[in-house]
Amino acid sequence: MPRPRKLTLSISDLKCFKTLKSELESISELKGFDIDAGQLIFKETYTFKVRPKNIENAIERLTRFIEKTTEQQIFVRQDLADLLGISRPTLDKWIEKRVIMIDTIPTYQLRRPTFLFSAKNAQYILEDLRNYLTVYVYGEETDLSESEVDGQI
Repeated sequence: MPRPRKLTLSISDLKCFKTLKSELESISELKGFDIDAGQLIFKETYTFKVRPKNIENAIERLTRFIEKTTEQQIFVRQDLADLLGISRPTLDKWIEKRVIMIDTIPTYQLRRPTFLFSAKNAQYILEDLRNYLTVYVYGEETDLSESEVDGQI
């Protein structure tokens, strides 16, 4: 994910500077500060987009995992991201955007929650990925109910 761009403007370059300066000078916390040197900093808005190619790759990798594995394993987020072929921040965004649903289990051995992950859990994640790809990327209708599409199962 690229870093958002920043744009810095000097407030003294603004047409409304005199009005802004008088307003800022009336704020007690700014006493002793050089208002003329004030700057406005704008950060570019970044909207996370799920890339279809990442989902297709994750489906392929997860399908291979399901074919090979039947035992239950415990994964931390990084392990699951590696399995899906995505970065851990991308996995977090997928979970946040409800592209996939993950159940965490409490543990006292690790600082972060771990994922109890088995071949059965992998099958659910695979279905989530296929449904997301079908509904949101290709725009095809499926037999999902509206609550399932929203991720509120």
